[in-house]
Amino acid sequence: MLSLRIDPALLAAAVLAFTVLPASAQYKVRTGDILELDVSGIAGMRTRMPIDSAGTIRVPLIGPVKVAGMPLDEINNIVRQRLTAKTLPQLNPNSGQVQQIFFDAAQIAVNVAEYRPVYVSGDVATPGQHAFRPGLTVRQVISLAGGYQSLKSRAADAMVTSSFDWQAELNSELITLARERIRLQRVRSQLAGDTKPPKFVLGNPGVGPDVVNEFMKSEIETFELDAATRNKELTFLRNAVENAKQRVAILKEQQEREKEGLDADTADYKRLLALADSGATTTSRLTDSRRNILFSSTRYLQTTTQIGQLERELETLRRDREKLEETRRVALSQELWRVLSAIAASKVRIKFLTEKLTYAGGMRSIASDNDTVTIHVARQSENGVTKFVAGKDVALEPGDVVEVVMKAFDFGEHPDVPEDKSPSGWE
Repeated sequence: MLSLRIDPALLAAAVLAFTVLPASAQYKVRTGDILELDVSGIAGMRTRMPIDSAGTIRVPLIGPVKVAGMPLDEINNIVRQRLTAKTLPQLNPNSGQVQQIFFDAAQIAVNVAEYRPVYVSGDVATPGQHAFRPGLTVRQVISLAGGYQSLKSRAADAMVTSSFDWQAELNSELITLARERIRLQRVRSQLAGDTKPPKFVLGNPGVGPDVVNEFMKSEIETFELDAATRNKELTFLRNAVENAKQRVAILKEQQEREKEGLDADTADYKRLLALADSGATTTSRLTDSRRNILFSSTRYLQTTTQIGQLERELETLRRDREKLEETRRVALSQELWRVLSAIAASKVRIKFLTEKLTYAGGMRSIASDNDTVTIHVARQSENGVTKFVAGKDVALEPGDVVEVVMKAFDFGEHPDVPEDKSPSGWE
């Protein structure tokens, strides 16, 4: 059994180790990536689209689209251009009729839902594949793989091996907690009826500022999109109500005039009827007078019916507005409950992981002081596979293969830190 110690700053370093940088807009997707189409405001139009071996995704209403080797901006332009030329039939629950939904380019977004995984092989505790996220470094993926461990010592100490997994889980939970705390402030602001996004306050979030800024930016965009959608729907209903009110007012004026005409025709008929009793008028005049009464009463009845229909329409529009607000508040309340549950669960996991790491104190690294580490990264590009020596803080790309090799050296030697020869930036 090795006698190992842990640096007191190790837990603090674990908190900062997973600082995530936003993905470059120039990253070119490849086979194995999974894209996600999201059309806001339209149910059923959120779907995941794997890039198949031919470099193609299948987009709802569009069909296959060749995307391999393209940046997200170009893919978004293609999908928006083609999708805005389409319509989506949907059943209107109020009228029971099928209506055609038109797409707005601002509603349509294609993002990377899941990148190709990265792979770690060689002298690590648990070789294999790991999910990629923007900003992932060699150091972090080695930590995810359980840290350095030569083949000869892989089964030496399960507790030491587990500590690296616990550190990775702790970093992940700290990121999750920061995200949910920011989301909580956004949801509460929406429930309070605020017209502007909240000024987020986190204190010490335990993660890097780049991560926090990205989360805040995302929640501000969600807030503004929800506000814009709600205002558009309320404006539509408000205009419909005003239009119906104007039509009712016009019909009521028409109804008054038709009532006056009906009253006049009735009075004329009564006068002619009295003259007919004394033989002072003809039967044809009496018949014409009855016909006039029938025509006037029919028009009066039609106008009255139209007024009733419009008033029922007004009531329906008012109910639609109330239902819109009620549905939105129910959705926000449910989201609030989910966020609070996620925060509570994350805090429990963080406490549990911190206790386990404290218990594993004194076990700093599986790598022997007599070992040096060489790290190679194999990267797929348009020109084939490139292999280079990488430092621990090199940013990885989707599909990278990290090869870790440990070898012994004499105590008199002074191993140099491997030079970072990796390409700079994303494709």
